[in-house]
Amino acid sequence: MRIVTAFFTAILSMMVAGCGESANQGKTNTQTNDAAKLASLVTEFADTGSNQTMANYFTGGKKITPADHKKYISFSYQMEGTASVSNGSAKGNVKISSDTDGTSSTKEWEFAQDKGVWKIKDAPLP
Repeated sequence: MRIVTAFFTAILSMMVAGCGESANQGKTNTQTNDAAKLASLVTEFADTGSNQTMANYFTGGKKITPADHKKYISFSYQMEGTASVSNGSAKGNVKISSDTDGTSSTKEWEFAQDKGVWKIKDAPLP
C-alpha cells in the first residue's frame, strides 16, 4: 500500500509541477509579446503625420501641440533591451537619435495599457 501511495504522490507532484511550468511559460510568452509591441510602438509613433494623430499613441488623451510634434519627429527611436512589463504598465530604455546631427542618448520611457492597447505614458526627450 505504501508503494501505491508513493507512486500516486509522485504522479500528482509531477502533474502539479507541470501545470505551474505551463502557466509560467504562458506568462513569459505574454511578456515577450508585450515587449515586442512596445518596441514597435516606440519605432513607429514618430512617423505620424500630425500632432493630432501622434496624440493617439499617448495615454490619457494627452494633447500634443504642433511644437511638441515637431520636436518628436526630429528624432528616431529604438527600444534598448527589453522593457519590463508588469500588470498593464511598463518601463523601458529608449535610444533617442537626432535626425539632424546624429547624436543619441537614452531615456527611460513609461508605458501603460489603454483598453488593451499599449500606449506611451511618459516620453522624455534629451
